[in-house]
Amino acid sequence: MEENTTFQEMKAQLHLLKEKLNKQNIINERIMQRAIKEKASKLRRRAYAECIGALILIGYFGVWPPHFLPLSIELRTFVCLFLLLVIACNVYILCTFNPQKIISESLIEARRQTIKLKQTYSRWLLFFGIPFILIFVKGYVSEICQHFIGDDRRIILASVATGIAIGLCIGLYIHFKNLRYINSILQQIREMEEDA
Repeated sequence: MEENTTFQEMKAQLHLLKEKLNKQNIINERIMQRAIKEKASKLRRRAYAECIGALILIGYFGVWPPHFLPLSIELRTFVCLFLLLVIACNVYILCTFNPQKIISESLIEARRQTIKLKQTYSRWLLFFGIPFILIFVKGYVSEICQHFIGDDRRIILASVATGIAIGLCIGLYIHFKNLRYINSILQQIREMEEDA
């Protein structure tokens, strides 16, 4: 009889322990989902900011009078088309990568969408970002060399090189920060899959 009550007590304690573990798993899952949603929302805010910045730059390169910004029509058009491509890519990201949708779907689908987003960012840098910088620098430097001579040319080329270096550093920082957010989301999805 005594063994039976001890067994019943142990069984009740085991049941209580299982309930606590289930509650803890639910809490951990909610914390991870909140973190994933937060990081995905940051990526979306960055995409909105890039669209706004691209629109401002289109206005600057497309509308600014030529005597204030001595660039050829071809170079201005090239920059504006690239900026339109930036906007199109970010709109694609905004349409396909939704934090609410990621959390509500299965972990496999969430991982698939996040990997697809990572591939989009990597392809963007490789196929559009780097070629644009190379073509733009070549075109801009050749135009400066055509319009200016002597010390003016050297001063302007030095300022252009400084501006390009700063812009390149900022762009790469943003790119790799976005990739860190994406990798963090993927890591949290893996942890949730292991817990499940």
